[in-house]
Amino acid sequence: MPCDVDKHNGYRTYDMSSIYTLLNSRQYQNCGFTVAETSELLQSGSVDLVRREYEEKSVEMEFHIGLQSRYLRRMREISAQLLTAEANVGQMVTVTSPDFVAVLYSFHNREERIPPDMAQKVSRWGKYMPLSGIMLYYSGYCQEEPALSRHSGFLMERRDAAFLGLERDEGVLSLPSRKCLYTIVEGMAQGGPVTEDFAPVFQHLRERRITPAAPPFTRGIVSLDRINTQRYLTEMWIPLE
Repeated sequence: MPCDVDKHNGYRTYDMSSIYTLLNSRQYQNCGFTVAETSELLQSGSVDLVRREYEEKSVEMEFHIGLQSRYLRRMREISAQLLTAEANVGQMVTVTSPDFVAVLYSFHNREERIPPDMAQKVSRWGKYMPLSGIMLYYSGYCQEEPALSRHSGFLMERRDAAFLGLERDEGVLSLPSRKCLYTIVEGMAQGGPVTEDFAPVFQHLRERRITPAAPPFTRGIVSLDRINTQRYLTEMWIPLE
């Protein structure tokens, strides 16, 4: 940007044309345009081009605002959960679960290698954590050996998955809102299968002769890494009807 430099003090002075260029640059950058995009708009001389760029950037900004508002809602939910989560570990209550969808990416063992197609799912769904939560899904649940039917995946509320376009992904499971037993489980993950941490839950079901109406599933609340040994808190739903 052309300017005059005072020989005595080094101060720069600009003419009004340069000031207007600077202000218009700030306007574009505040609307989310990059430096390169701003330069193109300033030099285009085309009202139609500027209009189209504003429309496209508005769509991008609207999505970003919607996404950030969902992150904010989920952050507040987790913060509220953590106020009482440790005190509520092991407590069983009857609730109506949210309307969820899920995708599975691995089976049985934390050390199992994930094939490329599953790795893409991890990348696509994991990008939106904590809207997507790490889950365990007990398909074909068996009271005697629940760990044999355990799969890993991501869990997300349907409204968020629909906003992100994930609800249409191949292999997505529908976990509609329904009456469930709900509890919070605390455990330590050390690289192997997670079994003992959930044993009290399944013992509770056996003692009370409760047979889940659909596969139980979990969603992680928080994970605290202690030199490769993770202490975690996770919520669990056991569908009843």
